[in-house]
Amino acid sequence: EYLKTHLINLLEKDIAITREEKRIKSVLEIIGQDTVEHAELLRRSHLMKRDLDGVIDTLLESNQIERLIEKRAGRPKRTYRVV
Repeated sequence: EYLKTHLINLLEKDIAITREEKRIKSVLEIIGQDTVEHAELLRRSHLMKRDLDGVIDTLLESNQIERLIEKRAGRPKRTYRVV
């Protein structure tokens, strides 16, 4: 029973079926319990901008993360956190 429980947990948490699922899990792990700036998320995820933008759009639309925008001189600061 112990092995069964841990194997199920491993399969649900650590194994992604598709490349997109792997990217989503990676981004969620990077964000974790904190807020992460967009630029840092791009660096730490090692994804191309368009790929990260797609993952972020998916996570925003599925209400798994939220985007916080801080207005400042120049570009606004975009941060993300898990909902």
